[in-house]
Amino acid sequence: MNSYLFTAAANAGRHQEGKSMPKKPPHKPTGMKVGMLTDGGATVGILTFETSTGDVDVALNLEAVGVLSRAINTIELQLRREMPKRR
Repeated sequence: MNSYLFTAAANAGRHQEGKSMPKKPPHKPTGMKVGMLTDGGATVGILTFETSTGDVDVALNLEAVGVLSRAINTIELQLRREMPKRR
């Protein structure tokens, strides 16, 4: 199982619009789970992406949640721009 702690500073500007994506294909989630984890007084949210090749657990602090929310909003806006217009 892969675990990653994402923070805003570590991921700022990692993928910019117009840049090519990694050569390895991305994981394709088949499901998601959420949970919380407290360790030594610090609490983080756990977002688990279930994939056909195994689960990917991502630990998120509050700052990382904001960064992830903005990233998802950016993806949503781009996808909506590229959707064919309905007549």
